[in-house]
Parts: sequence; structure tokens; C-alpha cells
Amino acid sequence: MSKLSVLSFADLSAEIVGAHSRATSDAVKQSWVTLLEIVESCGGTTSSSGGWDPATSESPWWLTNVTVSGFRGVPPNGLRFSFDPTPGITVIHGPNGSGKSSISDAIDVGLHQSVDASVERREGTGGNYPVWEPVLTNDRAAEACIEIELSNADGRRLTMASALTDGQMVTSSARLLSAEGIEAPIDLSAAWRSALYAYSPTYAYATWEQYIQRSKDLQEYLSRMLVLGGCFTQVAEEIEAQSRHSEAAKKRIEDAFRVGERRLQEAEIRFDRQRLVTSSYDLDEDPRTWWSRNGLSKDEQSTAGYEAVDIGSFTEATEAAVRALEGLMADSGVSALAATAALNMLDQAAASESLSGPCPVCGSDVPWREHLKQTVAHQEAATASLRAWSSSLSAFLVEARGVLPRLMAAGAPDDTACLEEAHQLVQKLEDVLHEGAVAMPESVALARQTFDTIRSERFNSESARAAERASAESAWRAAQAAALRDFQATWLISREDAMQARRWSDAKARLDDLEKRLKKRRLDSLEVATNETIEALLHDAGLRLSQLSVQKRQADLVLKDKSGRVLELGMLSAGQRNAVLLAPALSMAKDGPFGFLLIDDPVHSFDELRVDWIARQLIELSKHRRVVVLTHDERLREHLLASPNNLDSRSIRRNPDSQVIDVFEVGPMWRTLLDDARALLALATDQAQRLGLTVAVRGLCRQAVDNALRILVTREAVRSGSNPKEWLERLDRQDVGTTVQRFRAAADLPLSEESLTRISDAATHLKNHLQRWNSAAHGNEPNTAATDAEIADAVEACQGIVDA
Repeated sequence: MSKLSVLSFADLSAEIVGAHSRATSDAVKQSWVTLLEIVESCGGTTSSSGGWDPATSESPWWLTNVTVSGFRGVPPNGLRFSFDPTPGITVIHGPNGSGKSSISDAIDVGLHQSVDASVERREGTGGNYPVWEPVLTNDRAAEACIEIELSNADGRRLTMASALTDGQMVTSSARLLSAEGIEAPIDLSAAWRSALYAYSPTYAYATWEQYIQRSKDLQEYLSRMLVLGGCFTQVAEEIEAQSRHSEAAKKRIEDAFRVGERRLQEAEIRFDRQRLVTSSYDLDEDPRTWWSRNGLSKDEQSTAGYEAVDIGSFTEATEAAVRALEGLMADSGVSALAATAALNMLDQAAASESLSGPCPVCGSDVPWREHLKQTVAHQEAATASLRAWSSSLSAFLVEARGVLPRLMAAGAPDDTACLEEAHQLVQKLEDVLHEGAVAMPESVALARQTFDTIRSERFNSESARAAERASAESAWRAAQAAALRDFQATWLISREDAMQARRWSDAKARLDDLEKRLKKRRLDSLEVATNETIEALLHDAGLRLSQLSVQKRQADLVLKDKSGRVLELGMLSAGQRNAVLLAPALSMAKDGPFGFLLIDDPVHSFDELRVDWIARQLIELSKHRRVVVLTHDERLREHLLASPNNLDSRSIRRNPDSQVIDVFEVGPMWRTLLDDARALLALATDQAQRLGLTVAVRGLCRQAVDNALRILVTREAVRSGSNPKEWLERLDRQDVGTTVQRFRAAADLPLSEESLTRISDAATHLKNHLQRWNSAAHGNEPNTAATDAEIADAVEACQGIVDA
């Protein structure tokens, strides 16, 4: 994989695994693990945010069809272009104003599906109005339409359609046809933009030369080339989305706590008491634990952490027990009450057959069970009173267990003596009753003492004050719980999401670390590649790239001359500036997911020498890409036509009256010259007219052969790595005046054996014509008229010279 090629999810995973192995902190290691999980998750799906990623295809995407109407200089009748999805060169040649830049800009806008395509459009009014900003909609069209089709070797086809009105994008869509023939809409967003930025398949010097005026403009131009690819963008957006979700949950909790704090302050004022909650919260703590730790409630669902004491029920239970005891004692004494209790117990034991055999009292063998039942039956009144006493006593004890501890807790420290005494008596009474002695003298006496204490005036005073304090405490705690109820509910619901914020923050930090390292590596590679191109384009001036740096807000591009002196960018000529801007774009075009590069006006302000050098760069690039060159420069066209790669040449013309643009296929210059010769000869209706046109026809034939020789020489120079300009100068020197001499001059060059054979064969084939052609080229009157056969021989000879 090239150091400037598209990053894949596998590449990212490998980088993360390496970084994890180098980490020393457990926390940092864990954050690398988290990032790896995100990358693997994104790698298995097509994210709705990241959109479709062109880099997922193993084969490049070729530009196959373009349809434009109503855009800039393209009239409503429109233009349609088709390109071969193969490496090679397509030259679209035409004069200024013929529509070349309109085509380039339309493809750029169509690929980006945005009017702010390569650069953001400048706006302004009055004195700030941008006078050179292109008008995107043709004044003869109500709407501009652009449709672009890309395809790849996998059998997929991507179609993008855009429509503009008044220079604004109104609709845009994209559809992807799968290899199985299924077509569906597709999202072209972050990953697609990432690929366009890093490996922009369109380049127009005029656009960037106008835009790049400040260091931050240069920073934007170069930083786009450092984009790490759609997969990186997708991971970054996934982390950002998850982080926003977690931060939103965290903020909900924070907002709810602030509202709770305000409500607590209001409760403090209302109750004139200091709050129980003395600390903030920690997301790591369980909300229920925090709730209980702050004394609000054991049960987080409760609104009151300290309940009021209902002494009314306790008083009623006490009085009921007292009445039951008094009623029992009115019917029988303590001893009779105890005997009744014992008889009842004995009867219950006999009924359950836990007792058997002789009488358990006297030991005699008598029907003691029958006697026992008769005795118990005579004690019915006492038994009923006993049961009433037992039930009332149990109810009293239940109330006492619930009320007395709370009264003591709520009472003032020096105002609970009687409460504590009553509580101790109740505990003793319960201990006695555990032995089942509900009616024993000791139990009855202890019960009387307990009741007397509880019914005393001191107890009533202490209990009333304690109950009042408990009621106020209950209301105060209930108010605090109510103030924080929404906060606690929000915390319970959002806590898990909020706790992930740190996880996503750590993952983002690791992604930032990775981005810095990868971009630094990418920038180093771009610097090397750019320097190679600059040296190739500017080596006559001895310029080289010394430093390329890109920061957040500015970029530095440092050039040095042969002596090592730093050359300020403002000292560059227009042609040198063009070369410097073009160099990184050509470097990036060698990689990426696009199998084409459309380049508009690449030789702006270039001299003949630099035209030759840029042609070499484009020809080299065309070995693996379809390079579409739009140019008005005949020199560049001539150099490119000498390319040994797959060549496609077209001419573009605009009718000045109708503004209709025509694009038509043309061959190399020699073929155009011979086509013109045929057309001239076809105008002659008799021998005299043919004779009158002979000078022009034969002159065109001679020029065609000279052009074929130039193509061969230029091609051989490129193939051998020599300077084509030097070879062409030897071919065009002043002492080479005839075509025969040009054949000899070409043969003297260090050409391949095959090329030398081609030259020899062509000279032999044309030996009967060359003297007449040279004579015509010097304006001499012909003795014989030109013939179709002469032109046919010229075609055959030129074809033999240039065909690889």
C-alpha cells in the first residue's frame, strides 16, 4: 500500500493494535481497546453518517459519462461526453471561451453535489462583490443540470445528478447500480467528501490561483490532501455521535441536580432549617446509595425519609389493654386468672393428644380428659376475658414497638427519660410473655406498671413534644426528598449513558493521537512526492522543496534555490507558481479510489520547456489513470499527442452566434493536415483546378510527415528519459531544410531499432513524392497536379511512423 493511498478499516485496526502494544498505562491501553472496538464495529457496516465510501472498492472508479446543460457557458441544448474506462490521455483542445472551464467546473460541482465544490464561493455586496466569481447558471437556461456516471471493474455504476437554479443547488441525488444489477439510492456524505478532498479528481489552476491568497488558504488546499479517508471519518463521526449522546445524558443529570439544588434552597427558606444533603453527586456512585447516605430514605421510592409518629393509635391500644385487664380482674383474682390460663393450656394439650395415659395431676387411671372438659366449660366467662386480655396486650405491644423507638429518636436528648423507662418496661414485658405467662401474677404486675408509666402526665408531655418534633422532621425530610425526586429519577435513567462519556472522551483522545501520527506520516510522504514533481517542473531554476508544514490555521511551503537560499513565494513567476500548486495535486492523483484526473489549464504561464516537462508528468500518470486535459495550448496538445499510451483527442468549438458548443473527435495533427488536403483536393472539379490547389495539398502532405516525425521523436525521448526539446531542436535546426534531411536528422538521434526501421520504411515509401512536396513547400509552381494517391501514400507513411 502506498503511503498516500486510501486507508482501510484493516489499516486502522493494525495501527491501533500497534499503538496498544506500545502503551504503558492500563488506562491508555483500555482506551485503545475501546477505539479498536469502534473501528471493528464501523468496519462491518455502512454508517448512515459516514455514507458510501468509494474506497471500499478494490478497483478504481472511472469517469465514463458526463452530461451538462445550462451550466455556466454550456447552453440549454447541452453537451455529452463519454470516456474510456482505461488508462490513457484524453485531450480536449479549443480556444479560450469555447467552454472548457465550464466542463471542468460542471464535473467538479457534480462530483461534490455542491456549488462550493473545490473551494467555497466568495460572496459580498457593494465594494465587496467578487467581480470574477463564475456565474453558474447560463443566462439562456432556467435550470442547470449535471449528470455524472462513474463505473469500475467490479461491474458497479454510480450515477450522480444535480440541478441548479440561480446559481444555487436545488436538488442532488446519487444511485448505485450493484454488480448484480440492483440499483438503489445511496448517501454521498462524509466518506465521499473525504475521498474527493484527499484525491481530488479535478484540478483547475485558475480556481486555486484565484483562491489561494493567504497562508490559511494554502493550509486549506494542502490539508485536504491529508484527509485520512472515509473509514477514519466514519470512526470519528461515530465517536462524536456517541460522545454527544453521553454528554447529553450527563448534562440532563447536571441540569436536574441544579434544579434540585434550587428547590432545596427554597425548602431551606420555607422550613428555616439546614439541608441534609451536604455533598454533590458522583456518577460512579449508585444513586440509591447516595440517596440513603444523605439521610433522605432507605427506599428511594419513598417521598419521606423520616415518618411522622401517630401516638393516637398507640394511646388507643394502651387504653384498650388497660380495659381488658381491668375487666378480667373484676371477675376473678390473679390466682383464678392464672388457674384458668393453666386449665386452657392443659385442655389444648389434651386435645392435641400430646398428653396420654393416667391423669397428669394425680397419676390415677381415671377418665381425666372428660373431667377436664367439664371444668373448662364451667370457666367460660373467665376464658373469654383471658382471650380478650391476650389479644389487647398483643395489639398494645405491636404499637409500642413501632412508636416508642421513634419517639425517643425524635425527642430532645434531655427530654426522653420517661419514654426510655416505658420502652424498657415494654421490653421486659415481651421477655416474660415469650414464656407464655400471659396471665401469671408477674406478667400482670409488669403490665400494670407499664400502663401506669405510659399513662403518666410526664410520659404524655414527653411523647407530645417528641411527636411534634417527629412531624416537623418528617415534613422537612419529605420536602428535601421531593426537591430531589426528579434528579434521582433522571440519574437512575441516564446514569449508564452518562458514565460512557469518559469512555468516548478517552477514545476520542486516542483517535486524535492516531490522526496526528498518520497525518504527519502522510505529510512527510506528500512532501517527498511534491518535491520530486517540483524538481521535475522547475529544475532549470534549481528550485526544490525544503519544507512542507500544515498547522491548524496556516501552512508553510519553503522553497530553496541552487545556492540553498530560501525563495519567498512572492518572488515566484506566474509559471513557477502554477508548477508549485500543481505539484502536490499531481502527487496525490497517483493514488486514491479514482481512476481519472481531469485537469484544466495545467500550462498557465508555462514556457516551451515547462510544457514539455508537465507533459511528461501527465503521460507518466496516464499509465494508470485516464488523464483528461482541457487546454487551449497547441504546444501541450502536440506533446501529449506523442504519448505512447492510449490517446483520445477532441476539439471543442463555440458558435459565436448561437453559442452552441460542438465537441468532435480529432486524430493527431498529421491526420488533421491530411484530412484538410483531401478536402482541398475534393474541391477541384477539373485538372486545372487540381493544379491550382497542388501547392497547398503537397505542402500539407509535407507538414503531415514532419508532424509524424516530431511525434515519433518526442515519444522516443519520453521513453528514454531524455529531453524531448533537445531532440526536437536537432530535428528543426536550420541546416535541415528538406524532408529527406529531416529523415536523416531523425535517424541520427539515439532511437530504437524499431523506430529507425519505421523512418527508413517511410522514406522509401515516399521517395517519389518528397522532392515535389519540398518544392511546393517553397512556393514553386508544380508541373503535375496532386493526386489522391499522393495523399494515400502520405497517410500510410505517417501511420507507419507513429503507430506503436
